[in-house]
Amino acid sequence: MGSWGTVEFESLKKLSKDLDAIQASKEEACIKIVKELASRFLRKVKQRTPKRTPDACPPGVKPGTLQRGWRVGPIEKQGSDYVVTIYNPIEYADYVEYGHRTRNHKGWVQGKFFMTISEQELQEVTPQFIHKKVEEWLKEVFS
Repeated sequence: MGSWGTVEFESLKKLSKDLDAIQASKEEACIKIVKELASRFLRKVKQRTPKRTPDACPPGVKPGTLQRGWRVGPIEKQGSDYVVTIYNPIEYADYVEYGHRTRNHKGWVQGKFFMTISEQELQEVTPQFIHKKVEEWLKEVFS
């Protein structure tokens, strides 16, 4: 009977351990990526959010209230997706974002679209960012 050769199982065992490590750290890596994307978006939207001068503020409103109002909700897993909500609870945030009628209802104040523009900018760079982070994570796991 002929010999088929020898088989090294050590590399297969190492691969099996590496695959187990990937599974164990996958959720942690996804959450880390989502947190970084959320912080990038928050930084962009805060920088773009308009800030009134002190003399243009109505009574009881401090300059920069809209900028300081940004909040990041908890990261939630919905199916295979990770979702984080970034919001501004200031009551006039929508009016500044999308525009509104003037008080006398005869004119229109254009929106600033600070959130919309920030979202579009982030969506352009997100695929490359995720690709880079996943590569780094895989190198870390397989090293």
